[in-house]
Formats: sequence, C-alpha cells, structure tokens
Amino acid sequence: MKLTLAQLEALLWVARLGSVRAAAARVSITQPALSLRIKELETTLGGQLLNRNSYRATLTTLGLEVTRQAERMLDIAERIGDRGSGANEMRGLCRMGVTESFAARYLPSLLVDIETRYPRAQIELVVEFSANLYAKLLRGELDVAVISGPTHSPLLAFEPLMHQPHFWVGTPKRLGKLKIATPAALAKLPIIVHPAPSLLFETVTAWFARAGLAPFRLNTCTSLFISKSLTLKGIGLSLLPAEIIAPEVGSGALRMLKARPLIQPVPLYVSYRRAAPPASVNIFIERIRASVAMPRPDDDAPVGASR
Repeated sequence: MKLTLAQLEALLWVARLGSVRAAAARVSITQPALSLRIKELETTLGGQLLNRNSYRATLTTLGLEVTRQAERMLDIAERIGDRGSGANEMRGLCRMGVTESFAARYLPSLLVDIETRYPRAQIELVVEFSANLYAKLLRGELDVAVISGPTHSPLLAFEPLMHQPHFWVGTPKRLGKLKIATPAALAKLPIIVHPAPSLLFETVTAWFARAGLAPFRLNTCTSLFISKSLTLKGIGLSLLPAEIIAPEVGSGALRMLKARPLIQPVPLYVSYRRAAPPASVNIFIERIRASVAMPRPDDDAPVGASR
C-alpha cells in the first residue's frame, strides 16, 4: 500500500489540532474516514503514529518525524498546485483572528477587498483578546491573526503591522475640570478595562503601579464596545483605542485626557504559524496591510487624526 497526500494531510491536521474530530472538520470529511486514513498510513509505515490513550491526540516519536516530513511534502504539493492555478490566487478556507479594535475599523474594508479580489476564498473569523488568539495560533486553530505583542514562539512568525494609540476618556460630567490624567488623579475614580491577561489590563495596572498606586475600583469588561457604552453612561473612565472612540470624541460625548506619564501606542502584529502554507497566507497578509492603508471617510475625525 502506497502512502498518499490525503493520508499525510490527515496526520498533519491531527497533529496541529490535537483532535481527530477537529482535523476531520478541517479537511471536510467524516471522523471515521479520517481515522481510516491514519490507520492506512500506519499500516504503510509499519508503526503507530498517534498515542490513543489520552483525551488529546498526541504524536508518537514516529508520528512526529513523519509529520515534519509531511509538512514539507504538502508545502511542495501546494506550490506545484499554485503554478497551475496562479500563484496570486487565494482560495478555500482561511481562519483569521483579530482584536476587537482592529475589527471595528479595518475588518469591513478587508472582507470586501477579499470578496472582490478572491471570490473563491472563504474567511472563518474569530474576534478575541490577543492572548486567546495567540493560544489558538499555537494550537493550529487559526491560520493568521492580528494581535498585540509579540509573544515570542519558535512556532510563530510576527510581522509589524501598525501602532494603536490609546486614550483615557470619560464623559464631561464625570471628568469635571480634570484635563490631565495622572495615576494620582484617576486612582480614586472607577476604571473600566479589559480583564487579565489582556495587554490593555497590563498597560493600565502598570501605569498606576509605576506611581506606586492601584485603582480603588477596577471594573473589568470583556468587550471594548461595552466598556465604551458604560463610559458614555458615566459609570467610569476607560483607556480605549482611537479606533473605538473617534465618533464620541468628535461629538463631545466623551472627552479625551492627556496622560502623564504618557501611554505608549500598542503595537499590532500579523502573526501566523511558520508551518502554514505560504502562498495563501502571504496573499492574506498583503491584503491585511492594504486594509490598514486604505483611506476612510472618518480619517479626519479628531482622534483618528492622532493615529
């Protein structure tokens, strides 16, 4: 019996996802069919590739060796296929993760751009904290992600994308005469922020900690838009990205404070698994960069102009 690319692909996705069920869904076949491919491959190679005595499918020593070779073989097969279909074509499923702030401003134009240029491409989208997106990339559940960081890993590549300024904001009534945000001035006010382990949470707590202070009341919220809504209701102050607050600052519903000490813009990166098929990922990264560079009608808004 000869091994096939379909068998190698089945093993590769089980290795990446740690689950036969997830791998079967990824390659669009039934779980029994994928299990059969693995067993046929084991018969051909004369050894066990997966440890089946645990909840999560793990590789044997032989399985690890074969998977590494399978990645190279499948990469070569895709490159050969690209020569026939055109190297500049993106098709099939691409699993993308983005932060909420990136999604709010850039995602609509990106998806329209992809649909227009690559009608055979399908986007599976996840909007999450950067920490969660990073974990999904490591587990092979995403092909590419826009995240803050970078958090170094030999399995992932990080390419700089942009910097996002963040500003302390509150309603004019809540802020009163306050114009300068200092840790001492804000420590006694309610603060609304992303929960740990988000970079935004770390930024806020570190900003206070450098002054030897901690907020008296720190309220966490998993959504930037709900955080903004609560801030608009006067519940507290928030440190939010320019992309989220531009309309409200422009209308005067929220007032922006100057931070002392300054809060550095948050760097965003495009990250992907180094073992990911290069053709479609490289094209997708190119379109992500283009979406950031596209002019928008609201680019003249007060906060957007500071971006």
